[in-house]
Amino acid sequence: MNVSSASAMVNVLNEGRVQREKAADERSAARLRDARSAVATLKQMNTNASDQKKAAAKQRVNQLKARLQMLKMSSPVDPKVLAQLARELKSAVSSYAGAGGSAGDLGVTATPAASTPSADVGAAQVEAGDAAATAQAVATEQADEPKQDEAGSPDNPYQRMAQDAEVKLADASRRGVSSQADRDFLTDVRGLANQIKAMAKQAFASKADPVERRDAETAEKAAADALKAVDDASKNLNVGGISLTV
Repeated sequence: MNVSSASAMVNVLNEGRVQREKAADERSAARLRDARSAVATLKQMNTNASDQKKAAAKQRVNQLKARLQMLKMSSPVDPKVLAQLARELKSAVSSYAGAGGSAGDLGVTATPAASTPSADVGAAQVEAGDAAATAQAVATEQADEPKQDEAGSPDNPYQRMAQDAEVKLADASRRGVSSQADRDFLTDVRGLANQIKAMAKQAFASKADPVERRDAETAEKAAADALKAVDDASKNLNVGGISLTV
């Protein structure tokens, strides 16, 4: 075998090795894209299911609000109806909290530590700012790269960093909106529970019959349980700024 033939064979072998490595890299990149797509799909499904459960709980609370308004216009107020409204209110809060929320989106377990009403939204805004800064830095650095890197190959590390930063920015923004929605819902429920509690106290004071007074006490206890459910939900959802009193 002459030198020319040997050189040609080496070139063929090298080219084959390069092609195999390229094919392996492409398969790895495809698996990574598929895995990311599967995670994104699952996350979206979980988010949709959570949103539907929360929407149903909000609808129940709106219905209870209308029933309470009608009860206010009746005289005298039936303590048994007040107790039933309070129990249904507690159930709606439990359903809402069971749907998950901001802490679940973060992938951490909520802690009972209190925070100010703007703490959760502020944290999301800080995270969003960090993500935006990362995306801007990547874009600036990418602009200085040679033309072949600007094409946006799936294997371009700068593009992957920019994409990850954009996803992080979107998630942080969504968590901030979700946290505020949770806080608004729980604040609304707290107000309703306090109204029921006040009406139960008035009913107790106005009733002379021992049975009716016990019914009023039961209604007040049910309202207190609903307020406790609000407190528990605020901890589970990692939402601060929700107190038990008006």
